[in-house]
Amino acid sequence: MTVLALITTARCADLTALCVDSLKQYAPRVTRLILVNQMDRPLRRWLADTGEVYFVNPEARGDGSDHAGAIEAARASGCLEAYGADLIVLVDNDCVILSPQWYPELVRAFEDPSVGAWGGEWIVAPSVLHASMLAMRSVDFLHATTFRPSVRYEDKRWRDTGGEACDELRAMGFRLVGVPRALTIAGWATYWCLRGDHTPLWAHLGSGTFAVRPAWPRRFVRSVKARAGHRMAKKAIAREQRRAAFLAWGRAWLGTPPVLREMIHGRPHEGKMVENHRT
Repeated sequence: MTVLALITTARCADLTALCVDSLKQYAPRVTRLILVNQMDRPLRRWLADTGEVYFVNPEARGDGSDHAGAIEAARASGCLEAYGADLIVLVDNDCVILSPQWYPELVRAFEDPSVGAWGGEWIVAPSVLHASMLAMRSVDFLHATTFRPSVRYEDKRWRDTGGEACDELRAMGFRLVGVPRALTIAGWATYWCLRGDHTPLWAHLGSGTFAVRPAWPRRFVRSVKARAGHRMAKKAIAREQRRAAFLAWGRAWLGTPPVLREMIHGRPHEGKMVENHRT
Protein backbone atom coordinates (compact mmCIF):
# COMPACT_ATOMS: atom_id res chain seq x y z
CA MET A 1 0.00 0.00 0.00
CA THR A 2 1.52 3.30 -1.09
CA VAL A 3 1.22 6.39 1.10
CA LEU A 4 1.67 10.03 0.10
CA ALA A 5 2.30 12.58 2.87
CA LEU A 6 1.29 16.18 2.16
CA ILE A 7 3.29 18.41 4.51
CA THR A 8 1.85 21.92 4.65
CA THR A 9 4.22 24.73 5.55
CA ALA A 10 4.71 28.48 5.34
CA ARG A 11 8.24 29.70 6.00
CA CYS A 12 9.41 27.79 9.13
CA ALA A 13 12.26 25.86 7.50
CA ASP A 14 13.39 24.58 10.90
CA LEU A 15 10.06 22.96 11.76
CA THR A 16 9.64 21.61 8.23
CA ALA A 17 13.11 20.05 8.33
CA LEU A 18 12.34 18.39 11.67
CA CYS A 19 9.05 16.97 10.35
CA VAL A 20 10.65 15.64 7.15
CA ASP A 21 13.62 14.16 9.01
CA SER A 22 11.25 12.30 11.33
CA LEU A 23 9.44 10.82 8.32
CA LYS A 24 12.74 9.82 6.74
CA GLN A 25 13.82 8.12 9.95
CA TYR A 26 10.63 6.35 10.99
CA ALA A 27 8.59 6.08 7.77
CA PRO A 28 11.02 5.96 4.81
CA ARG A 29 8.47 4.19 2.62
CA VAL A 30 6.17 7.22 2.65
CA THR A 31 6.39 9.54 -0.36
CA ARG A 32 6.53 13.23 0.58
CA LEU A 33 5.21 16.37 -1.10
CA ILE A 34 5.73 19.77 0.60
CA LEU A 35 2.80 22.17 0.16
CA VAL A 36 4.28 25.67 0.44
CA ASN A 37 1.91 28.46 1.40
CA GLN A 38 4.60 31.09 1.80
CA MET A 39 8.26 30.98 0.78
CA ASP A 40 11.27 32.70 2.32
CA ARG A 41 15.03 32.37 1.87
CA PRO A 42 15.70 29.71 4.54
CA LEU A 43 12.86 27.51 3.26
CA ARG A 44 13.93 27.98 -0.37
CA ARG A 45 17.53 27.08 0.51
CA TRP A 46 16.46 24.04 2.53
CA LEU A 47 14.29 22.78 -0.35
CA ALA A 48 17.17 23.26 -2.79
CA ASP A 49 19.68 21.51 -0.52
CA THR A 50 17.48 18.52 0.30
CA GLY A 51 15.84 18.06 -3.10
CA GLU A 52 12.42 17.65 -1.51
CA VAL A 53 9.58 17.89 -4.02
CA TYR A 54 7.28 20.84 -3.31
CA PHE A 55 4.14 22.52 -4.58
CA VAL A 56 3.68 26.28 -4.17
CA ASN A 57 0.16 27.56 -3.58
CA PRO A 58 -0.13 30.39 -6.13
CA GLU A 59 -3.10 31.95 -4.36
CA ALA A 60 -1.73 32.07 -0.81
CA ARG A 61 -2.61 35.20 1.13
CA GLY A 62 -1.69 36.72 4.47
CA ASP A 63 0.88 35.06 6.71
CA GLY A 64 0.54 31.68 5.02
CA SER A 65 -1.41 30.07 7.83
CA ASP A 66 -4.28 29.07 5.50
CA HIS A 67 -3.37 25.40 5.32
CA ALA A 68 -6.70 24.52 3.73
CA GLY A 69 -5.88 26.89 0.87
CA ALA A 70 -2.71 24.93 0.07
CA ILE A 71 -4.59 21.63 0.25
CA GLU A 72 -7.32 22.88 -2.07
CA ALA A 73 -4.77 24.30 -4.53
CA ALA A 74 -2.94 20.96 -4.68
CA ARG A 75 -6.21 19.07 -5.19
CA ALA A 76 -7.28 21.42 -7.98
CA SER A 77 -3.93 21.23 -9.77
CA GLY A 78 -4.24 17.53 -10.61
CA CYS A 79 -0.67 16.80 -9.48
CA LEU A 80 -1.74 14.40 -6.72
CA GLU A 81 -3.24 11.90 -9.15
CA ALA A 82 0.19 11.46 -10.72
CA TYR A 83 1.52 9.84 -7.54
CA GLY A 84 -0.96 6.97 -7.72
CA ALA A 85 -1.01 6.66 -3.92
CA ASP A 86 -3.48 4.41 -2.14
CA LEU A 87 -3.56 6.64 0.95
CA ILE A 88 -2.98 10.36 1.40
CA VAL A 89 -2.05 11.70 4.83
CA LEU A 90 -2.07 15.38 5.73
CA VAL A 91 0.78 16.32 8.07
CA ASP A 92 1.34 19.78 9.56
CA ASN A 93 4.93 20.99 9.50
CA ASP A 94 4.89 21.23 13.31
CA CYS A 95 4.38 17.47 13.70
CA VAL A 96 7.17 15.03 14.54
CA ILE A 97 6.88 11.28 13.98
CA LEU A 98 8.15 9.55 17.13
CA SER A 99 8.09 5.85 16.32
CA PRO A 100 8.34 3.35 13.44
CA GLN A 101 4.97 2.13 14.73
CA TRP A 102 3.32 5.21 13.13
CA TYR A 103 3.40 3.72 9.62
CA PRO A 104 1.95 0.25 10.39
CA GLU A 105 -0.73 1.83 12.58
CA LEU A 106 -1.79 4.07 9.71
CA VAL A 107 -1.83 1.26 7.12
CA ARG A 108 -3.49 -1.26 9.45
CA ALA A 109 -6.42 1.07 10.06
CA PHE A 110 -7.38 0.99 6.38
CA GLU A 111 -7.30 -2.80 6.16
CA ASP A 112 -10.79 -2.49 7.59
CA PRO A 113 -13.00 -1.40 4.65
CA SER A 114 -15.39 0.34 7.05
CA VAL A 115 -12.70 2.86 8.05
CA GLY A 116 -12.81 6.11 6.10
CA ALA A 117 -10.19 8.20 7.89
CA TRP A 118 -7.46 7.87 10.53
CA GLY A 119 -5.71 10.61 12.49
CA GLY A 120 -5.52 12.79 15.56
CA GLU A 121 -8.62 13.62 17.54
CA TRP A 122 -9.71 17.26 17.31
CA ILE A 123 -9.47 18.94 20.70
CA VAL A 124 -12.84 20.72 20.23
CA ALA A 125 -14.78 17.62 19.17
CA PRO A 126 -12.88 14.31 19.53
CA SER A 127 -15.40 12.58 17.26
CA VAL A 128 -13.90 14.60 14.37
CA LEU A 129 -10.30 14.25 13.19
CA HIS A 130 -7.92 17.19 12.82
CA ALA A 131 -5.97 17.93 9.63
CA SER A 132 -2.68 18.27 11.51
CA MET A 133 -2.57 14.48 11.02
CA LEU A 134 -5.35 13.11 8.84
CA ALA A 135 -5.20 10.11 6.49
CA MET A 136 -7.78 9.06 3.90
CA ARG A 137 -7.99 6.82 0.88
CA SER A 138 -6.96 8.78 -2.18
CA VAL A 139 -10.33 8.49 -3.85
CA ASP A 140 -12.05 10.00 -0.82
CA PHE A 141 -9.43 12.72 -0.42
CA LEU A 142 -9.61 13.80 -4.06
CA HIS A 143 -13.42 13.80 -4.22
CA ALA A 144 -14.21 15.45 -0.89
CA THR A 145 -16.25 18.63 -1.28
CA THR A 146 -13.84 20.84 0.65
CA PHE A 147 -11.13 20.87 3.30
CA ARG A 148 -11.74 24.48 4.27
CA PRO A 149 -13.03 25.38 7.75
CA SER A 150 -16.75 26.03 7.91
CA VAL A 151 -19.51 27.27 10.19
CA ARG A 152 -23.15 26.18 10.07
CA TYR A 153 -25.05 28.93 11.78
CA GLU A 154 -28.31 27.00 12.02
CA ASP A 155 -26.86 24.55 14.53
CA LYS A 156 -23.78 26.61 15.53
CA ARG A 157 -21.51 23.82 14.34
CA TRP A 158 -17.92 24.77 13.51
CA ARG A 159 -15.47 22.60 11.64
CA ASP A 160 -11.74 23.17 11.33
CA THR A 161 -9.62 22.16 8.31
CA GLY A 162 -10.75 18.75 7.06
CA GLY A 163 -13.81 18.65 9.29
CA GLU A 164 -16.33 18.76 6.44
CA ALA A 165 -14.52 15.91 4.68
CA CYS A 166 -14.75 13.83 7.88
CA ASP A 167 -18.47 14.56 8.17
CA GLU A 168 -18.98 13.46 4.56
CA LEU A 169 -17.22 10.16 5.19
CA ARG A 170 -19.36 9.51 8.25
CA ALA A 171 -22.50 10.36 6.28
CA MET A 172 -21.48 7.70 3.72
CA GLY A 173 -21.30 5.11 6.51
CA PHE A 174 -17.55 5.06 7.15
CA ARG A 175 -15.92 5.06 10.58
CA LEU A 176 -13.35 7.58 11.73
CA VAL A 177 -10.46 6.18 13.78
CA GLY A 178 -9.15 8.84 16.12
CA VAL A 179 -5.83 8.56 17.95
CA PRO A 180 -6.07 10.02 21.48
CA ARG A 181 -3.87 12.90 22.55
CA ALA A 182 -2.14 13.79 25.79
CA LEU A 183 -0.92 17.29 26.58
CA THR A 184 2.67 17.33 27.83
CA ILE A 185 3.92 19.57 30.62
CA ALA A 186 5.94 21.48 28.02
CA GLY A 187 2.73 22.46 26.20
CA TRP A 188 2.54 20.35 23.06
CA ALA A 189 0.40 17.29 22.34
CA THR A 190 1.58 13.70 22.00
CA TYR A 191 -0.53 11.04 20.28
CA TRP A 192 -0.33 7.44 21.45
CA CYS A 193 -0.83 4.00 19.93
CA LEU A 194 -4.26 2.51 20.64
CA ARG A 195 -2.92 -0.99 21.21
CA GLY A 196 -0.02 -2.78 22.88
CA ASP A 197 2.32 -0.75 25.03
CA HIS A 198 0.81 2.60 23.98
CA THR A 199 3.87 3.68 22.00
CA PRO A 200 3.97 7.42 21.22
CA LEU A 201 3.29 7.84 17.51
CA TRP A 202 3.75 11.55 16.89
CA ALA A 203 3.83 14.94 18.59
CA HIS A 204 2.17 18.20 17.49
CA LEU A 205 3.28 21.65 18.57
CA GLY A 206 -0.01 23.36 17.73
CA SER A 207 -0.21 27.08 18.47
CA GLY A 208 3.02 29.01 18.16
CA THR A 209 4.22 27.69 14.80
CA PHE A 210 5.11 31.21 13.63
CA ALA A 211 6.44 32.37 17.02
CA VAL A 212 10.03 32.52 15.81
CA ARG A 213 12.64 34.51 17.69
CA PRO A 214 12.51 38.18 16.59
CA ALA A 215 15.43 40.55 16.14
CA TRP A 216 16.93 41.95 19.36
CA PRO A 217 15.13 45.35 19.36
CA ARG A 218 11.74 43.62 19.35
CA ARG A 219 12.90 41.12 21.96
CA PHE A 220 13.95 43.97 24.22
CA VAL A 221 10.65 45.85 23.80
CA ARG A 222 8.67 42.66 24.34
CA SER A 223 10.65 41.88 27.49
CA VAL A 224 10.00 45.36 28.92
CA LYS A 225 6.28 45.03 28.18
CA ALA A 226 6.14 41.59 29.78
CA ARG A 227 7.80 42.84 32.96
CA ALA A 228 5.22 45.62 33.05
CA GLY A 229 2.45 43.00 32.98
CA HIS A 230 1.45 43.22 29.30
CA ARG A 231 -0.56 40.03 28.67
CA MET A 232 0.10 39.70 24.93
CA ALA A 233 3.85 40.22 25.40
CA LYS A 234 3.95 37.44 28.00
CA LYS A 235 1.97 35.18 25.67
CA ALA A 236 4.31 35.89 22.74
CA ILE A 237 7.38 35.08 24.84
CA ALA A 238 5.80 31.87 26.12
CA ARG A 239 4.98 30.74 22.57
CA GLU A 240 8.48 31.56 21.38
CA GLN A 241 10.01 29.55 24.22
CA ARG A 242 7.64 26.62 23.67
CA ARG A 243 8.50 26.53 19.96
CA ALA A 244 12.24 26.55 20.68
CA ALA A 245 11.80 23.82 23.30
CA PHE A 246 9.77 21.70 20.84
CA LEU A 247 12.51 21.95 18.21
CA ALA A 248 15.21 21.00 20.72
CA TRP A 249 13.12 18.12 22.12
CA GLY A 250 12.31 16.82 18.63
CA ARG A 251 15.95 16.89 17.55
CA ALA A 252 17.00 15.12 20.73
CA TRP A 253 14.35 12.45 20.15
CA LEU A 254 15.53 11.84 16.57
CA GLY A 255 19.19 12.04 17.56
CA THR A 256 19.94 14.30 14.60
CA PRO A 257 21.61 17.73 14.63
CA PRO A 258 19.58 20.78 13.55
CA VAL A 259 19.94 21.70 9.89
CA LEU A 260 19.13 25.33 10.61
CA ARG A 261 19.52 27.34 13.77
CA GLU A 262 16.79 29.66 14.93
CA MET A 263 15.31 31.98 12.32
CA ILE A 264 15.45 35.68 13.11
CA HIS A 265 12.77 37.93 11.66
CA GLY A 266 12.73 41.66 11.21
CA ARG A 267 9.52 43.56 11.78
CA PRO A 268 6.64 41.76 10.03
CA HIS A 269 5.75 44.54 7.60
CA GLU A 270 9.38 44.78 6.44
CA GLY A 271 9.27 41.21 5.22
CA LYS A 272 12.92 40.66 6.15
CA MET A 273 14.58 37.39 7.00
CA VAL A 274 18.12 36.96 8.23
CA GLU A 275 19.55 33.49 7.62
CA ASN A 276 21.79 31.92 10.19
CA HIS A 277 25.02 30.29 9.17
CA ARG A 278 25.05 26.54 9.10
CA THR A 279 26.91 24.69 11.75
